[in-house]
Amino acid sequence: EFGKLDEAVKKQAAYPKAARAMQDLDAQQKIVLEKIDEILGSGRGNGLASGDLATGFGQSFSFIPGSNPYRLNTALDTIKANVGFDKLQEMRNNSPTGGALGQVSDSENKLLQSVLGSLDAGAGEDILRQNLARLRQEITAGQARRHAAFQKDFGPNGAGGDTGGDVPQAAIDYLKGDP
Repeated sequence: EFGKLDEAVKKQAAYPKAARAMQDLDAQQKIVLEKIDEILGSGRGNGLASGDLATGFGQSFSFIPGSNPYRLNTALDTIKANVGFDKLQEMRNNSPTGGALGQVSDSENKLLQSVLGSLDAGAGEDILRQNLARLRQEITAGQARRHAAFQKDFGPNGAGGDTGGDVPQAAIDYLKGDP
């Protein structure tokens, strides 16, 4: 039973850091989802991606501050940066040493940003909408998987997940040096 108690103590010690990481990632992904909604609007003919003047040939006007193509590109930049950093962090987390990737070049970063589909407004409205919808679906599915795993590991109140009800709180406090 000591192994079960030791596991519960470790989970409780890891909970604050894991909860902060979940909150930070949820906040980051909320920004991405808001940008996707801003671009897509409520349907075709709506949002920043609407019409030929925003995507495709309209991108030739993207240098004009305040124009729809300019605003579309700034929203896409926010999404691309978050996707790229997320994929880079995922690769680092899966690396045996945690930092074995070293410096990432601009071209490698652009490839990371496109891993879930091209977010180039020059490709046209239909392609952009399709790729943003896929990205939205992947983000929301990932959030659901991550929250389910968090609940399994830590339980509804951070009480220790699967070992939560089996270990008395007094024993956990004692081992943590807080009798």
